[in-house]
Amino acid sequence: MADSDTQWPDDYHRLTSNDYLLAFGQVALVYNLLEGAMRDIFIIIAPLPREFAEDFAHRLNNRDLIDLLSALIQKNETDVTVREALEHCLACYDTCTENRNILLHVEVDVRAESMFHKRASKNARRRVKFEVSVKDMREIAEQMGHTFSYAMSLDSFLSARRAQRFNSLSTRSGIAAPIPRALSTLPEKPPKPRKLTPYQPPEDRKDDPPPPRSSGA
Repeated sequence: MADSDTQWPDDYHRLTSNDYLLAFGQVALVYNLLEGAMRDIFIIIAPLPREFAEDFAHRLNNRDLIDLLSALIQKNETDVTVREALEHCLACYDTCTENRNILLHVEVDVRAESMFHKRASKNARRRVKFEVSVKDMREIAEQMGHTFSYAMSLDSFLSARRAQRFNSLSTRSGIAAPIPRALSTLPEKPPKPRKLTPYQPPEDRKDDPPPPRSSGA
């Protein structure tokens, strides 16, 4: 039976609209790609044999990966421009990870599509409310996609730079070396993703401060 011939999920199990389910699924799938790209960056910059770095990266949780990458970048990356690019990528990934972790553990409020509840990480009896519209969910997915593209471009840059350095060392030692890929320029930095924050009722929100008054000059 074709997908168009049936309704899925059925009404009994439906928690939200198809548009929302699609956006939520896109967030999950794109984040998985982003996670893989960041582990590839770790494998390139870690001062470890490649096979060991691959196994080690596979065992790291996301928090440990972020912290370890940050330390490696600070200690080993001597090119300031490259270090800033990597730190920006890591900051974007950190926000994407926080957003994904929130969404992964939320419970849907079936009475209001855009409302979610999540148990506080340090207090199981306290529930934190989030309001995330379909538009917001799509924006989160798009921001993850931009971060993934940026990470992949950085991966290509770092791989080419490493190949170029290996080629230079091999040439000086008299060993025939493979021709490296052309060393491309660093990719343009994407805007930092927006971080999900707990919902505040309108009456609890602080009004934005008024703009500074003109001096009349």
